[in-house]
Amino acid sequence: MFLRSPGSVQLEIRTGYQTHPKEWQSGYQKSSIDNTLNNDLTDLRAFISKRLNNSVLAGETINMGWLRKALDEHFNRTEKKEYEYLLNFYEAFLSKIKKEQKPNTVKGYVTFYYTLKKYQEDIEDRLLFSQLNKDAFDDLYSWMLHKMDYALGNANRQMSRLKTICRAAAASEIEVHGYYLVHKQKKTTPHNSYLTIISEQEIGLIKTFNPTTSYLENTRAWMLIGLHIGQRVSDLLSLTPKDVRETQPGVVMVDITQQKTGTSITIPVVDKITVDILLNKFPRKISSQSFNRFLKELCRACKIDSETTGFLMGDNGRKNLVTGPKYQFISSHDLRRSFCTNHFYAGTPSSKIMAISGHKRESTFFGYVGATQSKDEAAENFLKYLQK
Repeated sequence: MFLRSPGSVQLEIRTGYQTHPKEWQSGYQKSSIDNTLNNDLTDLRAFISKRLNNSVLAGETINMGWLRKALDEHFNRTEKKEYEYLLNFYEAFLSKIKKEQKPNTVKGYVTFYYTLKKYQEDIEDRLLFSQLNKDAFDDLYSWMLHKMDYALGNANRQMSRLKTICRAAAASEIEVHGYYLVHKQKKTTPHNSYLTIISEQEIGLIKTFNPTTSYLENTRAWMLIGLHIGQRVSDLLSLTPKDVRETQPGVVMVDITQQKTGTSITIPVVDKITVDILLNKFPRKISSQSFNRFLKELCRACKIDSETTGFLMGDNGRKNLVTGPKYQFISSHDLRRSFCTNHFYAGTPSSKIMAISGHKRESTFFGYVGATQSKDEAAENFLKYLQK
């Protein structure tokens, strides 16, 4: 079916009606033998014409979305959930994972749902699982990068979610184009080439620093705890004095159930200053946003300012590679990374560190600390651990 309204481009859509090409009179737009089909087409033309006139008078935009909606109304499909359409299935998918997945996981999928909704509005069409071929994947990916100005890593995460939706639809016996099975993510810029690690010497500067304001003193306390327990910021800032117990003089155990994995772990702390903070000067609650902001101020005051290259968020909302004083690049996540890296290069076996940090795969851990380790290096690191 073709439709051209005043001042708009020609729209083309399938009606669902079929006939043999030899029986179709293109000049008259009707079948030469099927009167039932001709009557149905006449009714459809009359309905669309009336709907079009009303919409033009009302100032509505006439596009593919409008035409699809008009067809749905004509065929009484408005209330029917057609799960071959991506967003229809997605709504049911969201209802399911809200009961099964962690809030942050659900939040990511909800965000992607609205991304796809915006994309459909821009292309004036609805996405069908059966039409998600390479061109469809590439067009969505390009739209996110160039129209929405997504960072490469963010766009890759959204495409990964699309593949998950496709797998779920296929498992529900919905016809899905097979391209999602072979689609490969684009390589992202290797951020791990520019890790920000707080060295043992710099940790010493933080320990000896005496803040003159209460908020920097509070930040220093949380920072030292983070550097000595190696946990994600969500777990770090959720700590309370009830999670801390002294097992012997100078030794404290911190009990945590990691929010991301649900794993319960216990971390020993023997650093004297940090032990004193945990037992006698436990810090006040602080939001992760404030903590990240105050960390930079604290590290600047501690003169952690060696020239460093790394990624900083630019005015365009994307990360740019720049060079500057180290305190600019430090965030709460670097406390956990520094814990892992410092212990790794001091000779602690990776398996021992991973048991505390929560990393499941050694390959992921090595990338996290920026290491590529040979068998000899692994043996030498273990030897350091044995000779302590």
